[in-house]
Amino acid sequence: MNIAKGKAAQKIVVQYLQKHNYLILDQNLSTKFGEIDILARDKNTLVFVEVKSKLSLNSGEAAEQVTPRKLRHMVLSSQAVAKSLKWENEVRLDLICVEQSKISAHIQNLELS
Repeated sequence: MNIAKGKAAQKIVVQYLQKHNYLILDQNLSTKFGEIDILARDKNTLVFVEVKSKLSLNSGEAAEQVTPRKLRHMVLSSQAVAKSLKWENEVRLDLICVEQSKISAHIQNLELS
């Protein structure tokens, strides 16, 4: 994904999350395992959001871009951040897909398979 497209998609996702009463805590948070696109709170849940963006549906769904390796890095990153924040409540990994400048999917609670 190019940087401009990624930033535009992330802006769309931040607006979507705020509209749904999420509190945005941080963006583009780097850990030794990778980057967290958006760190937010949904009530008492710390939410780590991966943003995936595509211009068209011709090359498959945006959700297919999250590989098992990427998901493992998301888990490790979220664990590291939650530990550093001394977070004791629920933690969740979400994937939000942006296709053609619109939210096409919000998949909550991704899990390693």
